[in-house]
Amino acid sequence: VAAQLEDLGRQLRNQMRFWNALNLVLADAQPTNALNQPAPPFIAEGTAGVAQLFGGGLFDLGPGEALVLELTLRAEPLYGSITLGNLWSESLDQGRYTSSRTLDQCDRAPNGKIYFVISDTDPGGRNWLDTTGLPTGNANSRFIFDRDIADDERPTFESFVCPAEEAEGLIIDRGGAFPAIDSGQRAVERAARKRHLQHRYPA
Repeated sequence: VAAQLEDLGRQLRNQMRFWNALNLVLADAQPTNALNQPAPPFIAEGTAGVAQLFGGGLFDLGPGEALVLELTLRAEPLYGSITLGNLWSESLDQGRYTSSRTLDQCDRAPNGKIYFVISDTDPGGRNWLDTTGLPTGNANSRFIFDRDIADDERPTFESFVCPAEEAEGLIIDRGGAFPAIDSGQRAVERAARKRHLQHRYPA
């Protein structure tokens, strides 16, 4: 038992050092209140796999502020998602909060674009990413294609910071749409997310 505890302590100390060092690197490499444009990861030939694109950034929002992301798809991916995490790169609670979304869980605007709203308050629109009350964290995008994507086919993001209550107007001004959702519908959405996680991680 003593040997196991000593080994556990060594691993914990190394993990703390690793994640602190990694997040210092990420803080320098990632923009604040914006996302890097999706691109192949540096390990594309290894664990990440080919035909995948990744992008990331940090959100740093005051109370009532929102980060609006405008996603333009030039080629249709098999899968796409945005996931919010804390500064330790841990995903936020996806079962009780809408802190992640796949493209299949999003409404597309008539102009073909997808608009995400990242904020700590519900803006009343469908494509909301809930920060769960964290003022600062990261947002990571992933796209998987069935073939290698040319540079001019890669998805792109534009980013805007505004008060959460002005997100709808900003999106509409840019030719988008803001399908409304009320508190009852949001509760149904959260319940469905919880059931999906329970299927994946049964007790």
